Amino acid sequence: VFIQAESELGAINMVKGACAAGGVAMTATSAPGLALMQEGIGSMCTGRYPAVIIDMQRAVDLVNPAQYDYNIATKALGHSGLHALVYSASSIQEMMDVTIMAFRKAEQYRTPVYLLFDGMLGQMMEQAELPESVDALPQRDWCIGPNEGYSRASRFLMDSAETVSYTHLTLPTILR
Repeated sequence: VFIQAESELGAINMVKGACAAGGVAMTATSAPGLALMQEGIGSMCTGRYPAVIIDMQRAVDLVNPAQYDYNIATKALGHSGLHALVYSASSIQEMMDVTIMAFRKAEQYRTPVYLLFDGMLGQMMEQAELPESVDALPQRDWCIGPNEGYSRASRFLMDSAETVSYTHLTLPTILR
């Protein structure tokens, strides 16, 4: 399902809501949009929402073209000072392969995963081989959406480390 957001802030919060409800979600943007998403990304990291964030890098300033996106993605996740998994690619085939891998890693570590792709790749076309099949993602027993075997009352999510520690969720070591 594709949903056009009204802004980058709206886009990242839709991704967060979809993840909390049990959906698998991603968003895509470019440098200025990535900067606007930082508060939502930091909140997603603190709440441990797995998602994929694609950034089509392009030159923002004349001093350090494309370093702007790299610095946001690798130096501190959102405004929380955490570090993210960051992947890139050098071809259309690699972009597809690494995107599938990014969803797996986001689920495995329950964190947003950045995909930094070159803006020129986003404007190219080439043949790519689709995988024969992609395994289903694991059951999400932590989300507020429907999951067999888990009662709705036992699941809730919060956005701060102080309140998450009181739920059945466990925080990654980096947040403690």
